[in-house]
Amino acid sequence: MLPAWAAGPGAAIGAASLLAAFGYAALRSGTLLHGLVLLSPVIPLAAIAVDRLPDDRSEISTGTVTVAGVALVVTALLVLGSLPSPIRTPLAVLADFKPLRIIKRRWKQAAVALAVAGLVWTVWQFELHTKPWLVIPTSILCGAFGIRMALSGGKSLQRWRRVEGVWGTERAEPPAAATAGWAVIYGLGYLAAADVLLIIQPAGWGWQAVIGTALAFGLTLLLITSWYVPRVERRRIRRQLVSEAIPAIYPDGCDIAETLRERLEGHASLYRFLIRGEGEHPSELTLSHTGLVVAQRIEAKLRQQAR
Repeated sequence: MLPAWAAGPGAAIGAASLLAAFGYAALRSGTLLHGLVLLSPVIPLAAIAVDRLPDDRSEISTGTVTVAGVALVVTALLVLGSLPSPIRTPLAVLADFKPLRIIKRRWKQAAVALAVAGLVWTVWQFELHTKPWLVIPTSILCGAFGIRMALSGGKSLQRWRRVEGVWGTERAEPPAAATAGWAVIYGLGYLAAADVLLIIQPAGWGWQAVIGTALAFGLTLLLITSWYVPRVERRRIRRQLVSEAIPAIYPDGCDIAETLRERLEGHASLYRFLIRGEGEHPSELTLSHTGLVVAQRIEAKLRQQAR
């Protein structure tokens, strides 16, 4: 809606301001969640802006190109940020490229993505998101599911600490636990806003965009973020323990399970999904089923290296 000479600079300044605020919020909070939530109103605003475009589209061509370029840069940065560290040489990547292994590892995620895409298409095709009698009960069930998953995920990332000779658990400190908890709070707020708007039924394309954004963000935060983020963190911890296992830490003939427990205690990493204790203040701690699986993987790794 700016003049032609100001469309490009205006779009660049606006996009850069959003990116700067998003990056600063991520650095301060240790998670991308709060920045995404604060950026969510941009989606309905963009829909309104597109709906109100002037008839002479040539006036905004420069701004459109600028926004597309910024989006391309952001996508490239996200791809770079998701690459494993350190980045290996092209020949090393090509040597380890095994499509069948990737398909075997990722087919579940692909199936879930296809199922979600099919569900979104069904909701949009039959306008199910405009039916309050369906959306409100579904929102309640999704909220209950998200709360359950976030509580269990946060509990699994709590750590055991011994204070004055008594074992107890501390509050969950990892960013993944905080992300799951705040995802539920934000998700419930999004779905509540969507339910209220569905009951009021305001007119206009802009309000429809607001409802769609609230439903998309609310369902994603409650049904995916609440359990997926803690799960990824637990998997990262397990893999790190196995990758760090060397004969100097686990000498030949030692009790790997007990050594692993002592190592976790020495590094203040007695997570509840790895360590279990009876009661609120147990007299002793032992490896959980997941912890024993990690010990078995460490043993298999050391045995293979010894050959």
